[in-house]
Amino acid sequence: MASFRYKAMTATGSVVRGTISAETEAEAVKNIRSDGLIPITAKPDGGDGFLAKLRPNSTRRSFLRASQLTLVTQEMADLLDAGLELDRVLSVVADLRDVRGFRPTLLAVRSRVREGAMLADALAATGAVSKFYVSMVRAGEMGGQLTQTMAKLADYLSRTQAIRESVVSALIYPIILLVTAALAVIF
Repeated sequence: MASFRYKAMTATGSVVRGTISAETEAEAVKNIRSDGLIPITAKPDGGDGFLAKLRPNSTRRSFLRASQLTLVTQEMADLLDAGLELDRVLSVVADLRDVRGFRPTLLAVRSRVREGAMLADALAATGAVSKFYVSMVRAGEMGGQLTQTMAKLADYLSRTQAIRESVVSALIYPIILLVTAALAVIF
């Protein structure tokens, strides 16, 4: 059995933290719910020691590339605007050809959403997106404006990507000159 650290909310609204033993994360969440608590997070316990914090977290996924994240966000905004339910939106987005490498991550988000988690919490648990992205999604969910928030977030991501690409292309020529000059001085 594995040990899981959890954060949960009581019926009165206070937050409690603790550890629980279970075979899987889903079983840990089920046990927390059976104790009368509302689970917020449940993560494998890696220990409290200094070396445990230095050890790479194997459950943490890599970040989506900017172009993939922009595509996923835009598609989610469009599908939510069309009236699809969130779990169906996540299924459709997971089937996109351009994000096939992150299909397991998107399906994990979908399963957490089906279990009752908020989209922002499910995204945060996967570690595939930045804290800024998660915070924006959370604000959209809390305000009841998830569709509009996702559309604005997609617009922001596409503008950021365009700026990043223009800066990189503007720096290529000076870098080539610098490398050429350095090689000429060395030789």
